[in-house]
Amino acid sequence: MSDPQDTDATGTGPKASDAQLGVVLPPKFCHACGAPIDPRAEICPKCGVRQPMVAAGSDKDRVTAILLALFLGWIGIHKFYLGKTVLGIVYVIFFWTGIPSLIAWIEAITYLLKSDEAWVAEYGGPARRSNGAVIGCLWVVALLPLLAILAIISLLFLAARSATS
Repeated sequence: MSDPQDTDATGTGPKASDAQLGVVLPPKFCHACGAPIDPRAEICPKCGVRQPMVAAGSDKDRVTAILLALFLGWIGIHKFYLGKTVLGIVYVIFFWTGIPSLIAWIEAITYLLKSDEAWVAEYGGPARRSNGAVIGCLWVVALLPLLAILAIISLLFLAARSATS
């Protein structure tokens, strides 16, 4: 008698492999050593570390998370989006202090710095290359507050200097 896992859904014939069905699985990398592994592997054959299993439907888009962190991060919307509800609630409770706004801005920059592989390893979904133009525009948007602060400091310095002379 054959193993039930080796039969198709009806239980009568041999099970078709992913290649026979034309299913193309996205690449997967070991979260410990970075070696490429079979997307279905639970344990890395190179280093022996068990891989975290990502729940189906947990595909979180990096660009969406960055936009949410930049524009609505002050109330923690990006945390709710990424499934970190407790942190989202903490952001909502302390939004009036302005601290969550600063933290969300820093998190948006850290999301921008993450590689596509690191993002997939942490938040799941298929490994796909991010659009470089979109990421570049997000960098500009993320750095605008810093440039504005530097401009204000420069103007204040110039005003104080011209008032003394």
